[in-house]
Amino acid sequence: MRASRIDTGLVIEASGDLDLSTIHAFEEQYHRSLDDLKAVGGDKTLILDFRELIFIDSAGLALLIGMKRELAAIEKELVVLIAPGTQLQRVFKIGQFHRLINIKFNLADAD
Repeated sequence: MRASRIDTGLVIEASGDLDLSTIHAFEEQYHRSLDDLKAVGGDKTLILDFRELIFIDSAGLALLIGMKRELAAIEKELVVLIAPGTQLQRVFKIGQFHRLINIKFNLADAD
C-alpha cells in the first residue's frame, strides 16, 4: 500500500486483497491521508487506486461506505479507480456502488 499526492488530492494505491486480514493496515493509511486532506485546504479528493486489487470482502465494502460518509461530511470527494472487466467491477456493479461512490477506470478521469 502506498500513498501519494496529486494536484487535486491524495491517492492511496492498494493491491491484492482488502479483507478482514488486511483492513486494519488500510484503515491506518486512510486515516493518515484523511489527516493530510484536512490539513491542506486545497485538496478536495481522496482517490483509492484499486486497479491492482484482486478481492474485497464485506468488511472492505463497509469501510468504503464509511469513508464516503466521512469525506462528504468535510466536503471532500471519494473516487475509486478500478480495472475494467475485473471481479471488483462486477462486485461494484452488482452492489450498485456506482450510485454511492464515484468509480472511474483511470487516473485522468478521477481529477
